[in-house]
Amino acid sequence: MIDGFHFAGIDDLDAKLLARVRPDVVLSGVFQTTFDVLDVATTLQALGYAGRYRAVADAFPSFALIVDEVRAIAPDIDFGFLPLTLS
Repeated sequence: MIDGFHFAGIDDLDAKLLARVRPDVVLSGVFQTTFDVLDVATTLQALGYAGRYRAVADAFPSFALIVDEVRAIAPDIDFGFLPLTLS
């Protein structure tokens, strides 16, 4: 447990959770075993979330392509990447 963080799986992501936690930012990996950033962004968009969503990743060859795709399916979300390493 990390103070100030709430950990949840994609199946836990619903309107009640967002109302209770009121996140400043939603974080996820780019690709997980059962979901990816597009799944999270689609869910957040459907729930009316209009805040920040960041995918945490090491260097990735197609950041811009993923950002464009997420912004196309979830235009109300402030999406971007949070790099694990600084270059």
